[in-house]
Formats: sequence, C-alpha cells, structure tokens
Amino acid sequence: AAHRWFGITTVIFVVAHSVIGTLAWAALAQMSVTSGLVDLLANEAWMVAALVSTTLFVIIGLSSYRRIKNALAYETWYFLHLTGYLAVLLGFGHQLTLGSDFLVDRITRWWWIGLAVATLAIVIWSRIGVIVRSFSRRLYVTAVSREGTGIGSIHINGPSLERMRIAGGQFFLVRPLTKGLWWQAHPFSVSAAPTTAGIRFTIKQLGDDTPNLLKLKPGTRVLLEGPYGVFTAEQAAGSPIVLIAGGVGIAPIRAILEDCSPEQQPILIVRLRHEGDFAHRDEIEDLIRARGGQLHLIVGPREWCAARDPFAVQSLTTMIPDITGRHAFICGPASLESAVVKGLRKAGMQSSSIHLERFGV
Repeated sequence: AAHRWFGITTVIFVVAHSVIGTLAWAALAQMSVTSGLVDLLANEAWMVAALVSTTLFVIIGLSSYRRIKNALAYETWYFLHLTGYLAVLLGFGHQLTLGSDFLVDRITRWWWIGLAVATLAIVIWSRIGVIVRSFSRRLYVTAVSREGTGIGSIHINGPSLERMRIAGGQFFLVRPLTKGLWWQAHPFSVSAAPTTAGIRFTIKQLGDDTPNLLKLKPGTRVLLEGPYGVFTAEQAAGSPIVLIAGGVGIAPIRAILEDCSPEQQPILIVRLRHEGDFAHRDEIEDLIRARGGQLHLIVGPREWCAARDPFAVQSLTTMIPDITGRHAFICGPASLESAVVKGLRKAGMQSSSIHLERFGV
C-alpha cells in the first residue's frame, strides 16, 4: 500500500513540476506555452532527457492503473517498471543545469551529486547483492505438481532453507536459472510451511512465463529473494480470524491457516468458479478439522455471484456470526477483494483488522 501511494504521488508531482515549470518559463520569456516548451527543449541542456523522463514516469503510472495492469502480461508490466531507473537517471541532468541552488553554489552542487551517486550505489547493491546472496543458498527444484485447472506447485529444497525464517503468507521472488527464465524474478507466495522436504509455491498459469515455470525439471537451480511481506498470522496477534480466498489466492491463505492455532477458531471462505479448481483441498480440510474451524465454499460463475452477492453483509454475518471480533485475511482477484472489504466494513469490522495481499506488489 505504501509503495503504491508513494508511486502515484511521485508521478503526480513529476507531472505537476513539468507543467508548472514550462508555464513559468514561457511567462518569464513572454512566449506562448508551446513556444516556451520548444525553447526549453532546443536551448537548455538535458531538457530533452527530462521530457523523456517525464514520459516514462507517466507510462509507469498508467501501467499501474488496475484495469490496464490486468490487461498486461506480468513480464510487460515488470519491464515498464524497470524503466523507472532510467527515468530517474534521465531526469537528473537538468537539475544541475537549471537548478538555481546548484548553479550558484559549488558545494551544494557537489553535495547533491555525491548523494545521487551514493543512492545509485545503494540501489545497485540492493539488487545485485540479493542475487549474490541467493546464489550462495544452492537451492533447486525437487518436483513440479499439478493442483487444478491451470494451477500447479513448484517444490524447492536446499541446505540453506533450514536457516531461513519463513512465515505462512510471505512471498519470494523466484528466479529459475534456466534458458529463457533466468533474467526475471517472479513473485510467488509460500503455500505451505517449510519442512525438511523443502518449500512449496503454488502458481496459476498467467502471463508469458508461468506455463514454462510449471515445466521446470527436478534439479534446476533456483534463486530465491526473500521472504517478503507481512501478510501473516502474526497480524492477528492471536485473535480469531477469518480467511477469504479466491482462485490461486488460496496459496498464501492455506499457509496462514497452517500457522493458526485452534484458539483462533479459523473460518475459511473460498470463492471458486468450479469446485475442481480448489487447490490443496485435502490439506486444507485436514488443517481446518485439526483447528476446529469452519470451511465455506462459494461455487459458481461470476454472473451468479454478481446477482447474489455472497459478500453482502447478511451473507457474511451468516457465515461469520462474531465478525467484529475477528481479523480478516483476504487474497484473490481485485474485484473479490473490493467486494469483501466493502462487506466487512459495512458489517462493522475495523479497517485495522482487515489484511490484504495484492499479487504483484
């Protein structure tokens, strides 16, 4: 949530800076706005680069709009976001050539350059350093299994897993070291607590690469960056919980359920189009039974659910009588998360008790 807020705010301020700066330049030069913009680009150093930088920021911002993002393959969205580094670099030069503080004060100018270089070094190390550490873990694929229609699991093991502190609901960036896949890391949630047999990620065939990920051979080296995220049972601080999953969102929810205690009286609600899409059903039913919890399935096409609204207040309070005394953990498509949050808030649940996991951080 913080990343999203800061990202949107940054794009808004960059665009505002560009527009206001151009208007001010044109006014001081007594030109039209168009003539002022042409004058800036033609006669001032680094302004063409600054324009490209602004354009990249706008493209990145638009690609994060939910409807546009959902229409893009993850790989396309990922590469668009990588251009953010280029946008920052391209926008740096005009700060030195047009920034009044830097033009008149050499110490300030070099201080700013030093801060920029230090920040760049930190960013580079934060990216490369993680990969270097991942290499030392010596992790590899042990198996790939099918879990349902278009859903599969990747099992990974290695000697360093025992030293990693992993909570159910957290995610890793998974990078297989194989042709065509090594250059990109994919965010996947843990779907089961780590054991001596390894760690498991359950994924759905979306985008260009996930079908190939489910074809990985045992023994393939894998880099894991993480764990990341706070979508864990710890957020409930021992309070009763309700877990709500849609589609492959069952993966982190199943792992959180494993970390729950019987005292938390877990209630699990699963939204499915077809009952055969329920991944890890046997495991989940065993976990629910061992914790004295309840399982509710909402099965049917999207049109059926839209007409009946299974997440309306009346439906939720029927499934969760003590709804205001629980913490809710929700993971699934954006439309499901929105409907569930709306229903929970209307039912009286505090916003601080509602925890979301949005795929694709």
